Amino acid sequence: MQKKWNVQKIDKEAQVQLAQAIDVDPIVAQLLVNRGIKEAQEARQFLKADLSMIHDPFLFKDMKEAVDRINQAQANKEKVLIFGDYDVDGVTSSVVLNQALIGMGLDVIHTIPHREKDGYGLNHEVAEYAKSEGVTLMITVDCGTTAISEVETIQALGIDVIIVDHHQPLDSHLPNAYAMINPKQKDCSYPFKDLASVGLVSKLVHALIGQLPEDYLDFVAIGTVADIVPLRGENRIFVKAGLPRVNTTKNKGLRALLQLAKVAGKKITPFHVGFILGPRINATGRMDSAHKSLDLFLAKEESDANELVKEL
Repeated sequence: MQKKWNVQKIDKEAQVQLAQAIDVDPIVAQLLVNRGIKEAQEARQFLKADLSMIHDPFLFKDMKEAVDRINQAQANKEKVLIFGDYDVDGVTSSVVLNQALIGMGLDVIHTIPHREKDGYGLNHEVAEYAKSEGVTLMITVDCGTTAISEVETIQALGIDVIIVDHHQPLDSHLPNAYAMINPKQKDCSYPFKDLASVGLVSKLVHALIGQLPEDYLDFVAIGTVADIVPLRGENRIFVKAGLPRVNTTKNKGLRALLQLAKVAGKKITPFHVGFILGPRINATGRMDSAHKSLDLFLAKEESDANELVKEL
């Protein structure tokens, strides 16, 4: 296929200033400028991308309220329902939060809507299901920001709702949830606005346990790359730290997927996530139910994982 190359004009002034400020070769400086990075501090963060550079999770609006409510659920032995989206970001978000809450000793169940039968996001029907299961706290991941009437229905049954979502609010009118972790709220002061939902979940877990959950960074990296969020700021940090952990993962389902996709033992790059692993995880939510992908990553036995991965 014939291609036409459009060579970007060199911004000599910005190049020289940045090269001198951070002591790099002018070519490196120009590559950064081409990506819209002209400030020295942002350039240093982009090049270093170290886990020590992440922000305090309590900078999020409602983070303290969310943490206090989950700790209350732990103390009172409440049942928690995790409601996730059916794409890779939603599935990986559900995996990370599920395993973290179970690690805290919480009684956790999960559900993901069926694309054809239920449509996108929260629905009114899940309220009765949650009530019948004895759920008193529901946490949505990768959805919920625009579910105003659905949250009202759920909370009317005595079930508190915590929303963890990265989607843009439609306007200033938000669901009356117990807490909402979304940096795109107008009154949220969190400095980085472009985290995928799995990144937001990792911040919630960080706040809950007092440290970044590095054991889950493999899934954080996969969800971040697959959701095509900008690989800048904390997203770049999570992907840089998480991708090398994919092939050393302890997760039986992910190990089975790597074997099936014939990438086990390879250096995993964003290409492998975007074009090899991600489409397989997405497939179940597009063809049937994303529960199959979630069940794969929550499998406790290798034999179960090996059977589930064949369906993907």
